[in-house]
Amino acid sequence: MKNQAHAQKQMSKVQTKIFITVSMALLFYSFFYVIPTMMQMSTYYLGFTANIANIATNIIFYGAEFNGVLNALIYLSTHHEFKECNRRFVYGIIGRNGGSKMEPSKAFTTVKTIKTSNQGCRVS
Repeated sequence: MKNQAHAQKQMSKVQTKIFITVSMALLFYSFFYVIPTMMQMSTYYLGFTANIANIATNIIFYGAEFNGVLNALIYLSTHHEFKECNRRFVYGIIGRNGGSKMEPSKAFTTVKTIKTSNQGCRVS
């Protein structure tokens, strides 16, 4: 019974983390895509000045890059798995041991050799 209660408590923590992550991502998506798109539609359908459409276009253009960086930071700050994977990736690039407690993934360390035959392929 205690194990089931502990599992439910753990599950609620995971659900809360996921809810916060998705909520933050959708909030920033709204700021950088939904609101500017509504501004662009208002210039087309309601006859507002073209300056509003230009501002909205700039918000979408620069906001896409900013939103991508924010989403990466949100995931890195809220999920342990992303932190560990990022640490292993960065330390792998600079050639240091990151002190990670996780074992290296087999997907990144397995090398397959595929033998091919050139029989039947003639170059003239």
